[in-house]
Amino acid sequence: MGAGLAAVLAGCGGKKTATSSGSGGVTTLTYWSSLRGSDGVVAKFNESHPNIHVRLTDTPAGASGTNAKIYNAFKAGNAPDLITLEQADVTQFALDGVLADITNRVSEDTLSKLSPQAVGWATFAGRTYALPTDVEPFVMFYNKTLLEKYGLDVPTTWDEYRSMGQTLQKKTGGKVKPALQD
Repeated sequence: MGAGLAAVLAGCGGKKTATSSGSGGVTTLTYWSSLRGSDGVVAKFNESHPNIHVRLTDTPAGASGTNAKIYNAFKAGNAPDLITLEQADVTQFALDGVLADITNRVSEDTLSKLSPQAVGWATFAGRTYALPTDVEPFVMFYNKTLLEKYGLDVPTTWDEYRSMGQTLQKKTGGKVKPALQD
């Protein structure tokens, strides 16, 4: 099973950077993203929302460049309003106070339309810090002949996967090692 990544749209914590031109004016939001195609999405959003203007900044591809840029902006007090980041980074960004707690801004109806796993990646300690926008599929490849040889069924849960790996390790004298270990 893969360690799939999800891009998440998250509100940055700290200093509020959205600007408004006043009553009935245009609100401008800053959005940092390394996702290909973000410019097209932002253009369509801006066309269909005359009172909101999203200003996109392309960030370096890969977590190391993007994350460093976000942390530095947060520390300097000029973090963007919205960012995309990999799901694996949500918890650390939440712990560090970089992401805003958006629990009260996301309806249960919205969350119910998303997969429970994706919602889990966007939450920490029962609070929502992001919304999943791009969840890659998880797949598992297995050797059917090997499983048949040792009388094992294809696992359908992580616990079954772990148990199968441990059983294979024992039955093969350590030649097959479990991918998940405690």
